[in-house]
Amino acid sequence: MREPLSFTTSDRNKRPNRSGAATLNLVLAIAWRNLGRNRRRTSLVAGAIAFAVFLTVLFMSMQSGSYVVMTENATGFLTGHIQIQPQGYSDDPRLDVSLSDATAVTALVRNNRGVVEVAPRALSYVLASAGERSVGAQLAGVVPESELVLSSLPGFLVRGSYLTPEGESRASDGSIGFREEAYIGQLLARNLGLDVGDELIILGSQKRGGIATLVVIITGIFSSGQTEVDRSLIQIPLSTFQMAFDLQDEVHMLVVKTRNVNEIFQIANELATLLPFLRVQDWPLLLPELEQAISVDRMSGRLFYGMLLVMVIFSVVNTFIMMVFERTREFGVLLALGMRPWPIVSLLQIEAFWLCIVGIAGGLVVAAIAVAILGDLGIPLGDNAEIMKSLHLPDRIYPAFSWEANLASPIIMLFCIQVAAFFSSIRVLKMSPVLAMRSR
Repeated sequence: MREPLSFTTSDRNKRPNRSGAATLNLVLAIAWRNLGRNRRRTSLVAGAIAFAVFLTVLFMSMQSGSYVVMTENATGFLTGHIQIQPQGYSDDPRLDVSLSDATAVTALVRNNRGVVEVAPRALSYVLASAGERSVGAQLAGVVPESELVLSSLPGFLVRGSYLTPEGESRASDGSIGFREEAYIGQLLARNLGLDVGDELIILGSQKRGGIATLVVIITGIFSSGQTEVDRSLIQIPLSTFQMAFDLQDEVHMLVVKTRNVNEIFQIANELATLLPFLRVQDWPLLLPELEQAISVDRMSGRLFYGMLLVMVIFSVVNTFIMMVFERTREFGVLLALGMRPWPIVSLLQIEAFWLCIVGIAGGLVVAAIAVAILGDLGIPLGDNAEIMKSLHLPDRIYPAFSWEANLASPIIMLFCIQVAAFFSSIRVLKMSPVLAMRSR
């Protein structure tokens, strides 16, 4: 005769006990499988999330690329990424407010790992004359080889050639055999009635009060598209400027070009620590109007991205509300079997998490491919290309990789969808098991 079954304490202790990690893995697996119960709805919602992430990342990458182009074009003209000046020069740009030991300081700045080129410059306001015509102008003493690397002004040449680099001799017909050369704006040349090869007389005041006199030969004429520059700027070799204006090893500024626009602020801080007796200014301080324009454009872009994300989030809220209604009977059965409401809400949160992860991953993959392709080929500006060329700006936009673009949108989307899923599943907390099981 079979003996009745009996359980001892030791037997009860041998019953399987599911660990917390195993339970979590089971819940994650169930939530993942639940996404496949209505594949059409899952595909539509995940596709909407992916599309929103794709557009946001792509447009933010395009913005980042356009900001780099704007910064490079604005700073590459004359300003540079960073300027190093004597204290007080920017407030009162006088000839006698100069930076001494310019050669040593230039070498010290050039040794920074992030610096590509350093261009010493000396500046003064002078009287430019030719025949019976005289106009006021700004004279700049520059190092030609440094300007060729740092500045875009030599590329605006319309006639002649740029200044001869130090240590090189100009190949000509013999009419120009000395170093006193000048590179001037097209409007200034027209106002004085000059052309390449003509003489230009420059009069100014030396540092110690004497008269600075120069007779230079125009070797090149440029047209930058900026009226004030084209009708007032004259560039001559720095050595000629220093000799004429009684400057020893002195300049008025060092213009710095860095390897990476994103490292400008770090390099500026390093140089300010290295040269505490000088004033180090980065481009936002030198070009505040450009910084303001970028800030306004970035804010308007974020407003657009926010509206796009809100539209997607509302569609997800509607989807989860419908899903809770469709699964009311299922939730009623779970509640009747003893399951608490909060675990059901947690299950819905995990389903929303998986859904969002699928959409975000798809959007990021497509966006990465698009940014990689367009970053190499560029996006043509169409009818605006000719206008951009006339302003010496690129006729294509090149998207640039940005951590902000690749992290901000997915994180905001994930957080907002989790909140949307939570508010959509609150109905489960007040659900009656009996009434829920009777629903159809």
